[in-house]
Amino acid sequence: MYYDQLQKVEDRYKELGELMSDPEVIADTNRFMKLSKEEADLRETVEVYQRYKKRGKRH
Repeated sequence: MYYDQLQKVEDRYKELGELMSDPEVIADTNRFMKLSKEEADLRETVEVYQRYKKRGKRH
Protein backbone atom coordinates (compact mmCIF):
# COMPACT_ATOMS: atom_id res chain seq x y z
CA MET A 1 0.00 0.00 0.00
CA TYR A 2 2.63 2.55 1.03
CA TYR A 3 4.90 1.27 -1.69
CA ASP A 4 2.23 1.96 -4.31
CA GLN A 5 1.93 5.53 -3.06
CA LEU A 6 5.69 5.97 -3.07
CA GLN A 7 5.87 4.57 -6.59
CA LYS A 8 3.27 7.13 -7.70
CA VAL A 9 5.36 9.90 -6.14
CA GLU A 10 8.44 8.63 -7.97
CA ASP A 11 6.49 8.43 -11.24
CA ARG A 12 5.29 12.01 -10.80
CA TYR A 13 8.84 13.15 -10.02
CA LYS A 14 10.07 11.60 -13.28
CA GLU A 15 7.17 13.16 -15.17
CA LEU A 16 8.08 16.56 -13.75
CA GLY A 17 11.65 16.14 -14.98
CA GLU A 18 10.36 15.43 -18.47
CA LEU A 19 7.93 18.35 -18.40
CA MET A 20 10.63 20.74 -17.22
CA SER A 21 12.78 19.85 -20.23
CA ASP A 22 9.95 20.69 -22.66
CA PRO A 23 10.73 23.94 -24.53
CA GLU A 24 7.10 25.11 -24.20
CA VAL A 25 7.22 24.68 -20.43
CA ILE A 26 10.61 26.38 -20.22
CA ALA A 27 9.17 29.35 -22.13
CA ASP A 28 6.27 29.63 -19.64
CA THR A 29 8.09 30.98 -16.60
CA ASN A 30 5.14 30.68 -14.21
CA ARG A 31 4.44 27.06 -15.14
CA PHE A 32 8.13 26.17 -15.02
CA MET A 33 8.49 27.68 -11.55
CA LYS A 34 5.39 25.82 -10.30
CA LEU A 35 6.68 22.50 -11.64
CA SER A 36 10.15 23.22 -10.28
CA LYS A 37 8.76 23.79 -6.79
CA GLU A 38 6.72 20.58 -6.97
CA GLU A 39 9.80 18.68 -8.13
CA ALA A 40 11.86 20.10 -5.26
CA ASP A 41 9.15 19.19 -2.75
CA LEU A 42 9.21 15.55 -3.92
CA ARG A 43 12.99 15.18 -4.31
CA GLU A 44 13.92 14.05 -0.80
CA THR A 45 11.09 11.51 -0.61
CA VAL A 46 12.03 10.07 -3.99
CA GLU A 47 15.73 9.87 -3.11
CA VAL A 48 14.98 7.98 0.11
CA TYR A 49 12.57 5.65 -1.70
CA GLN A 50 15.14 4.94 -4.42
CA ARG A 51 17.81 4.12 -1.81
CA TYR A 52 15.32 1.81 -0.09
CA LYS A 53 14.54 0.02 -3.36
CA LYS A 54 18.26 -0.37 -4.07
CA ARG A 55 18.86 -1.94 -0.65
CA GLY A 56 15.98 -4.34 -1.15
CA LYS A 57 17.53 -5.63 -4.36
CA ARG A 58 20.82 -6.41 -2.60
CA HIS A 59 19.22 -8.60 0.08
